[in-house]
Amino acid sequence: MSAPGPAPKAFDAVVEESIDTVLTQLLGKIVTDAIYDYIERNYSLTKDELTQNSDKLFLVLGTLFGDKGRRVVSRYMAKHLFRNLDLRFEPVEGFEFLNYVEKARSQLEAKELE
Repeated sequence: MSAPGPAPKAFDAVVEESIDTVLTQLLGKIVTDAIYDYIERNYSLTKDELTQNSDKLFLVLGTLFGDKGRRVVSRYMAKHLFRNLDLRFEPVEGFEFLNYVEKARSQLEAKELE
């Protein structure tokens, strides 16, 4: 019997892809690369490390676009993540991206137990 829940690396890869895809769709490749470069220079985090440290990404997005813009981008990323995991997305008032990531992880674990 396998351990419940998605493999951490596979799940993290889907989270990373959701972040990258949405940023690129909304801002373009050049701006997205500039944001990653800024985070790497100022926070010593590579693009691959953002999955575990996405608070830094959202700090930067909040500085660039304000709190409302950051929340909009966060929700788009969450929707993309849920779609990629074949889960139903339901917006939750007050949720940030990390809340949605944990919700997705929990829903996947529950699906595996069925």
